[in-house]
This record gives sequence, structure tokens and C-alpha cells, in this order.
Amino acid sequence: MSIHIEKFNRIVQANTQKNASVTQLETSTASNVVHSIVELQNRVIDLQEQIIQLQKKLIDAGQIEVEFDGGDFK
Repeated sequence: MSIHIEKFNRIVQANTQKNASVTQLETSTASNVVHSIVELQNRVIDLQEQIIQLQKKLIDAGQIEVEFDGGDFK
């Protein structure tokens, strides 16, 4: 987890313990959290693409092609 998301988590936990009905963030903190979330989303997309490529390789490796030559069969 990124430092910024951890900081956001601590703020929310502290406000939850105080029973605060509102959590306010400085714009810079919110911006950092958004940036971290976008980075995580991009990483998830990259990992999903890697999984898809590995699945394709496994499927291709499991395929067996068989050709029959009927020869003189009539």
C-alpha cells in the first residue's frame, strides 16, 4: 500500500474513533491519494494483461494438432 493511502487510512480511522461525521483532507493529500489510486489501477491493468497472455500461452501449449492422411483410402 502506498504511503499516501496509508496516511488517508489513518485519518479516516482517527475520525471514525472520534465519531466525526466529516473527514476533511488538504488538497495536496487528496491529490496524492488520487495519484496513488491511479498508479494501483494501472498496475492492476498491467497484471491482468500479463495473466491474459499467460493464459493464452497455456491454452496454445495444450492444443494438439492432428492431421490425417487418408492415403489410398477409398
